[in-house]
Amino acid sequence: MNYISPKLLFVLIILFPLLALAVPDHEDLTGKRYPGGTPPGARRTLDHQFGIIQLPISARAEATGQSTACADRETANISIVDGVLKDSRGRVGCIVANRQFQFDHPPLQHDLLFSGGFSVQKNGLLALGEDDVFYACPCERDGGSKLYDMRVADYCYPVFLEIVKLNQC
Repeated sequence: MNYISPKLLFVLIILFPLLALAVPDHEDLTGKRYPGGTPPGARRTLDHQFGIIQLPISARAEATGQSTACADRETANISIVDGVLKDSRGRVGCIVANRQFQFDHPPLQHDLLFSGGFSVQKNGLLALGEDDVFYACPCERDGGSKLYDMRVADYCYPVFLEIVKLNQC
């Protein structure tokens, strides 16, 4: 007859589920926590919060890392620590299965691709892994655009995402 000791049963019932809680909420399910690499000189942690604006791909030379923008009640202040983006609402910046860049509340989507690997270059451009080009895809519904880490449709166009200091205007 097979016998399971009370100690082993305790470990299986009580401690095993607790191990799942020890996994950071930014661990992705692909077995690859972050995309590879970081641009030379980029920082994965900043000691201040910021906003993000889109820049046309032709504006790389104009990016300085010193830009400012007006903040209002709807503007989310973003921070970056160890390559993980978080906004003032507690949401984590991530790339989900359809390649969209968005901020989600934990627990993160089970099929997300990346939830870390972000950095800020000296010129203030946001990068994911070694790449600082994102893609904006216009939305007919609200006139805005959704952001992706790769071109997902013919009507999408490349952009940079610049971090900006937020001022009350």
